[in-house]
Amino acid sequence: MTDDLLLTLDALAPDVHDIQGVVRLIRAVTPLIHAVRIPEAALPWGRYLVRAAPGGTWNLQMDVFSEGYVGGIHAHRTWGAFWVLRGSLWSESYALVEDRPRLAAGRRHPSRRDTPCH
Repeated sequence: MTDDLLLTLDALAPDVHDIQGVVRLIRAVTPLIHAVRIPEAALPWGRYLVRAAPGGTWNLQMDVFSEGYVGGIHAHRTWGAFWVLRGSLWSESYALVEDRPRLAAGRRHPSRRDTPCH
C-alpha cells in the first residue's frame, strides 16, 4: 500500500459520520487505490488486514478471492466500499422481506473504475 493512501485514510476516516463523509472519503482514496500495483503472479486466497484505526472505528482490508469463488448471503451491519484491482467481481444486493432474503437489486459487475458502496 502507498503511504499517501494510508495517510489519507488516517486523516479522513475518523470524520465519516454521514453520507457526505463517505463520499468525501471515496473521492479522496479512489485515485490512490487505483495507483496500487498488484503483482501478476497469483496471490494466495485470504483476507488481509492492511490498517486498523486505534479504537477499532474503521479498517482497511484486502480480500483475495479465488477464481470461481461464490460467497453466501451475509450482512455487514455497516457501510463499506470496495474496489476491484484485478479481475472482476459479481455482487448482488438483498433485502429482508418477511424474514427471508430477497434480491433487492440486479446484478452488478464492477469494473476496475467502479466504487460500489454498501
